[in-house]
Amino acid sequence: MTDEEWKSINEIYKKEFPDEMPFDKVSAKLDTMNNHPYIQELRSTFCNALVFVLTEGFVKYDDNTLVAYDGSLLKLVYENIEKLNKEYFFYWAFYYYLKKQYKECKENIHKMCKSLKDDGALDEGAVLDLFLVPYKNAPDEIWEYITEEVKTMDTVAGVPEFCDLISLYYRSTNNDEVVDALTSFMQMYPEYKSPNEMLGYTYYNMSMWNNAIACFEKVKEEYYFFMADIYWMLAWASGKVKNLTDEEEYYRKSYELAPDIPFTLNNLGYSLYKQKKYKEALEIFEKCLQEKVDLSCAGNNYVRVLIALGRNADAKKFVKSGGVKVAKALRDRVANLDNHNARIRKQVVGETQDVEEAESTEKFNIDIGVKRQQFSNEKLLEDELTARIESGMPVFGMHLKIYKRKGEYGRQYIIPIGRLDLLCEDSQGNLYVVELKKDSGYDDAYKQTAEYLDWFEKDKRFKGKKVYGIICLNSPTQQLIDKVHADKRMRLFEYQISYTEL
Repeated sequence: MTDEEWKSINEIYKKEFPDEMPFDKVSAKLDTMNNHPYIQELRSTFCNALVFVLTEGFVKYDDNTLVAYDGSLLKLVYENIEKLNKEYFFYWAFYYYLKKQYKECKENIHKMCKSLKDDGALDEGAVLDLFLVPYKNAPDEIWEYITEEVKTMDTVAGVPEFCDLISLYYRSTNNDEVVDALTSFMQMYPEYKSPNEMLGYTYYNMSMWNNAIACFEKVKEEYYFFMADIYWMLAWASGKVKNLTDEEEYYRKSYELAPDIPFTLNNLGYSLYKQKKYKEALEIFEKCLQEKVDLSCAGNNYVRVLIALGRNADAKKFVKSGGVKVAKALRDRVANLDNHNARIRKQVVGETQDVEEAESTEKFNIDIGVKRQQFSNEKLLEDELTARIESGMPVFGMHLKIYKRKGEYGRQYIIPIGRLDLLCEDSQGNLYVVELKKDSGYDDAYKQTAEYLDWFEKDKRFKGKKVYGIICLNSPTQQLIDKVHADKRMRLFEYQISYTEL
């Protein structure tokens, strides 16, 4: 079928089935149109919408997901695919996957791949649409089969490796391994968009907030995650690094796109509260209470704003009503207030730590179905050193800051030839490549750092900047010491762990 014919079919579909029509009504109406010359194409368009909703977002897909839909959406998926001709291989493959009939699923995947061989080279977008969305965390046998099938097809550079990357992403239990795989792929294939979002999500779950922000700031349009989810994660991460202006902006953007995401409204109000925008915050929390959303936190925050505004009597009345649960620490605080609403508020009292942060905001997580940990010694050293730098403490005998620009953050900083542990700068704008190693026994720290320095010195973007290297490890060899001392661009530091009895 030609593109023009599909365009005509899409126009018919939009006319017959407006966006606001419920799925069960669409399905019922399609059943009355069996004599329509394009009934199969119209139904396949509907199936596409069903599959998208069933698998929306970058989340795990398993039996629990299906239970969450109470079977109604799944029932529509089954019923409508069963009414499609067998040559709609994509939908039938997905149908058999849902039924856990993997032999039939693979047969249809094979037929689909064979039918696509004349459609040009398979690219990242096609892999996402045809394989990742429906088969996210499918069993190994499905992903191994998909990868082998893809290798028989005409693809743009990196597609087979991209399939391997997705498989690892859903199976690895080690964050370090996932980060290494993602960054290595991005160095080889920087034109791919989704790995950057996957990396941002990984950093988000590792509480590496600045790294997550840098990744998500690069996202210009909805591609892999929903933009509402990206804005939400940007908001939460911005709050964690105390960038309240960005936190507020991103919560507003997320709420505008998807007001149904839990705790967006409450967290926006709490961001306003932290910025002492008490009247705006009060309006937000009143909306939460009216709409009965985010109540586990919104009640606490409503009371806090009333206190900040000097409305003690109103705070007492709200707590006494018992309509919404309020934390004990806040109830005790309200009990000790006088019984008046202040006409003129003379002091700021809103910053008192009256409840735990967990009782003020909630984090939004996208569950991909695998729990990960990291065990790297370098990661622990990196955490400690980063915390020192970001707190303003001197390190290596000087005051440094982590290199930061919009869409960039100097921790685990990616360049075409590798990934730096830390890229820092001083007050004069000089750059420092910091490499952290457990010891000097497993790779050539000098050679690696020297290659990074050479790259920065040649790259046009950093032209005119002085670049230095710092290697920090335990038990350096004499050979390493000699190499570093012979290179005026580098310095070598040894870290030690000590235990002092008190």
